[in-house]
Amino acid sequence: MSIAAGYKTSSSTLIAIEPLEDFSVCFSTKCKDLFGHYQFYWSAANTSLDKIRSDMESLDFVHYHNGGLEAASSSRHEVMIVASRFRYIVSSAGN
Repeated sequence: MSIAAGYKTSSSTLIAIEPLEDFSVCFSTKCKDLFGHYQFYWSAANTSLDKIRSDMESLDFVHYHNGGLEAASSSRHEVMIVASRFRYIVSSAGN
């Protein structure tokens, strides 16, 4: 939360999330915007799995299943978490 708090402004809200069941965590220390990369390079219907795998390898993409939250957060890069259910806490710190 302390790293994320540095990005908070007076018009934003800090929300901590935690997966409640099976989850996947992924990040890359070579890619600042994983979702943007997905949108621009992988979201087209004709994008092959080979292209995605090759890109992920070149980005040193890291994936954990049901773990890796500490490693992902300490990478200081964008982290994507996929799960069916989350718990969240809305923080008023810094207001």
